[in-house]
Amino acid sequence: MQVSDVMMNRKVADKKQALTVLEPDTPLANERGRIGWFHHNIKSVGPQLLAEVQGLTGFKQPDPLLHRTFGAVITAVKGERLDDLRLRSPRGTLHRFSVFVLTRHPSTPERWLADMDDTIRRVEAQDFGARRAAHEAWWGEFWNRSWIRASTDPNAKSSTASIVPSNAHAVRIGMDQSGGNKFAGELGRVSLFAKPLPDADIAALARLGREQPAAQRQGEAPGPQPLFTGSTFKPQILTNSASWPLASGFTVEAWVKPSKLSAAARASSTRSRPAAAMAFSSTLTPAIASASSAARPSSRRKTPCLPTNGHTLLPWPTRPQAAAAST
Repeated sequence: MQVSDVMMNRKVADKKQALTVLEPDTPLANERGRIGWFHHNIKSVGPQLLAEVQGLTGFKQPDPLLHRTFGAVITAVKGERLDDLRLRSPRGTLHRFSVFVLTRHPSTPERWLADMDDTIRRVEAQDFGARRAAHEAWWGEFWNRSWIRASTDPNAKSSTASIVPSNAHAVRIGMDQSGGNKFAGELGRVSLFAKPLPDADIAALARLGREQPAAQRQGEAPGPQPLFTGSTFKPQILTNSASWPLASGFTVEAWVKPSKLSAAARASSTRSRPAAAMAFSSTLTPAIASASSAARPSSRRKTPCLPTNGHTLLPWPTRPQAAAAST
């Protein structure tokens, strides 16, 4: 019997690479004081089908199923075989049945049965109490090998997880940390603030022209000072940005004009290595238009939806996630 999804092929209409064929086990006949069964694979189709589905037909290996023989034998103290499928123990208040299982590959039914007899003789030569103690010790060690113990401390203060893992990377605008994935289009003003800005501050930024410095608010109260603000520039590395305090959250705003509506039309602001564990990367795509998103560290890539005939402001305030106190 072939199980799991080895017969599945999503490229065909019914999603079946081939039919699943069930073949019965073979009961042991005319055994004295015991019953048993085995299954002997006289053919194998699963590994070849799996290789075809996964493109591994050129990888040569021994067939793991062909001539594999497996099964079990059941014995009982003073047991009586009633037929090939039934075994009866005598009347009493204590009954002990032993189930012996064995797999051999490659093998034949005759060789498997001979190996099973050897296994039964070897096991039963040992004291039953010692066998049971060894069995319980093995499983006890198995279930006790790994534990996760967690408890809460009512006096502990809640903590805030850092939004940017500690690293020595500089902030890059319009490219990733490898210098690739460059933004295809025009960048107006790009600013980075060391905190998540509220909606009112973002609205004030939107009222500024895209060439005006972010800290300049005509006719309004002074706004938050950015760590960086610049206008009309190409993808670049921001000098001395590796030490900027971004762990408690930040806001990036960018006036973006993609050159065309394509998957390449994205502006990136990163301070991490791609694919690094605990890496942080904020990718501003044309699909982001929310003024108050509370995003976790992640990469956002969606289908572009910005017009190409003008600049659009993309604000992204990012807040750290609160972590529950525990010990």
